[in-house]
Amino acid sequence: MNPSHRPSHILFIDDDPQIRRIVQLILQEDGYELSEASSGVDGIVSAIRQRPDLILLDVMMPEMDGYEVCKRLRENPRIANIPVLMVTALGETVSKVRGLEAGADD
Repeated sequence: MNPSHRPSHILFIDDDPQIRRIVQLILQEDGYELSEASSGVDGIVSAIRQRPDLILLDVMMPEMDGYEVCKRLRENPRIANIPVLMVTALGETVSKVRGLEAGADD
């Protein structure tokens, strides 16, 4: 990696610590800078503070699911343009459409 080039900063929002750890290992090995949030509310706060280059967002979380988190991210003009990729084990088309309707990029 070019030392003058800042690595892409990714915010990963997921309530499962094991999943966060696996993703952290994979992304950091590829040179990405990763920060984590364990809940939707913490993720929104982190996104506002850090302004990452990309947000990976789990769909299934307690208290506030990924769809609601994505809607709230899109409502805030300071962070509305950050790409959001929703991550889920759900393979159904309805889940994908719902994520896109909430404002996810993919």
